[in-house]
Amino acid sequence: MAFAAFSRHWTVWRAAWQAESGHALGSTQGGRATEFLPAVLEIQQAPPSPIGRAILWTIVVVCASGVLWATLGWIDIVATAQGKIIPSGYSKVIQPYETGVITAIHVQDGQIVKRGEVLIELDSTQNRADQHRASNEYQAAKIDAARLRALIAGQSTFKAPA
Repeated sequence: MAFAAFSRHWTVWRAAWQAESGHALGSTQGGRATEFLPAVLEIQQAPPSPIGRAILWTIVVVCASGVLWATLGWIDIVATAQGKIIPSGYSKVIQPYETGVITAIHVQDGQIVKRGEVLIELDSTQNRADQHRASNEYQAAKIDAARLRALIAGQSTFKAPA
C-alpha cells in the first residue's frame, strides 16, 4: 500500500520533471515576449534577478567565515588585578619595581631556584619609551639652558650642546 503511493508520487514527479526540463525556468519562446504579457504573468514568467542569490550567498559566506573565525580564532586574554600571594610553604615573595606585562615564565610552581636565576621576563617596551622620552626632555632642557645663557650674555646666536 505505502509502496504503491510512493510509486505513484514518483511517477508524477518524474513526468513533471521531464515536462519542465524541456525549457528553462521562467523562459518564454518569444524572448522579449514577456513585455507584452499582463503584469502578473510577466512577473511569473520572467527569470528571477541574480542579485537576490548574490546577496544570499554573501550573507552565507560572511556568517560561515564568522563561525569559522570564532571557532578557530585565537584572542589573547589579558587581566589586570591587584592581589596578594600567600605562600603555603618555604617561599619568597617576588615583587617587581614597576608593573609590566609578563612575556615569559621560566619556572614551574614548586620548582627550586637558585639566586640570580631568571624567573620571569617582563616586556620592556614601556620602559624603553619612558627612557627615550626622558632623554628627549633632557636634551631639550640642555638646549633651553644654552639658549638662555646666550640671551643673558647678550649673544644673538648660540651653539646647541651635543
